[in-house]
Amino acid sequence: MKTLKRLKSPNNYEYTRVTDQDATTYLHRGWAYCGKEEWKQATRDVSKSEVKESKPKSSKKLTRSDKRKIKENS
Repeated sequence: MKTLKRLKSPNNYEYTRVTDQDATTYLHRGWAYCGKEEWKQATRDVSKSEVKESKPKSSKKLTRSDKRKIKENS
């Protein structure tokens, strides 16, 4: 995958991710290579400050000791 950008208007770029084969076509149309970090910063919502609440993971899988206890009790 290649990351490309194109000047849409002054100080406003349009970013896209394309395959290696499509990248040459885009380059002939006026697009230019840019770094993945630049693409990430431009496409992610930087002003978003919400923090997701993480729930503790509950494991439904029995551990060996649990299996042993069940086997001993039956």
